[in-house]
Amino acid sequence: AELTARESRLLLVTEASNEQRVVVGFANFRLTLQGECWNTMEGESCLFVYDLQLAAHVRRKGAGKQLLLTLEMMARQTKLSHICALLMPSSSAATAFFLSVKGWRDDTASVRAMDAADAADHTFRVYAKCLDGARLQSTEATSQVQLLAAKLSVMGASATQQSQVKMSSGGALSSEADAGAVRRSDQVQGRPAPAEPVLIESCAKALTPSKEMCKDDDEEWVAGEDGCFLMASAEVAVVAPAAAAKQKKSKKSKKGGAGSREGAQHTAEGVPTVAAPSTPTAAREDAGEDT
Repeated sequence: AELTARESRLLLVTEASNEQRVVVGFANFRLTLQGECWNTMEGESCLFVYDLQLAAHVRRKGAGKQLLLTLEMMARQTKLSHICALLMPSSSAATAFFLSVKGWRDDTASVRAMDAADAADHTFRVYAKCLDGARLQSTEATSQVQLLAAKLSVMGASATQQSQVKMSSGGALSSEADAGAVRRSDQVQGRPAPAEPVLIESCAKALTPSKEMCKDDDEEWVAGEDGCFLMASAEVAVVAPAAAAKQKKSKKSKKGGAGSREGAQHTAEGVPTVAAPSTPTAAREDAGEDT
């Protein structure tokens, strides 16, 4: 019906090398409005391509693109806003061909909105190229705004989902955040932040006394239950009076002549006790007796 309609136009393709001028392709188009494909004379002016055919031996040689460029030139000369084409959804080769030409895109949604009565018809799709520069810039700006709005909507939904996950996790996250806030507040106000349990445990292990830490020259110290050091009962060897006097003289010479006398006296049970230091006068008398 489109081929025989009064409004239809045909653009024929012939081989230049053939003297008989055999037709190897054609394009069936109309100068109309966008909504004509749904029997609705609405929308903007366009050149509507209803059919485009090429012989098999001239395909993939640039003839199809040259045919589209010729139709586009005709639309621009007549000051039309768009050039459109009807494609069957099952024809993947035709879809790939139109998308390979610069400026063509799927425009089915904008055309379908003109005819609500036939909105469920999915028997064909509309591909188009905008030829009006001002309208093209407006369309691109609208597309960018719609894309940005879609991204913001996705980001908002993601943020809402994350907040719901935090709320459903109970008081664990809030308590941890409160503890961190308390530590930061203590640091700002100059108060020492509470130590971590792991740090306290490691310090306690480091301060646990060992036998090497508890030994002294003459006495032995041990650690009590509460961590303090206690002096244990040390075994003191019994020294003869003469040997004790020699030891005292050597100690006095090392200490710069400080007067102190230590003697080992045996108790009735045989456990030696340390005698109290004598007076300076007694120390001098003892020193004279030794000499």
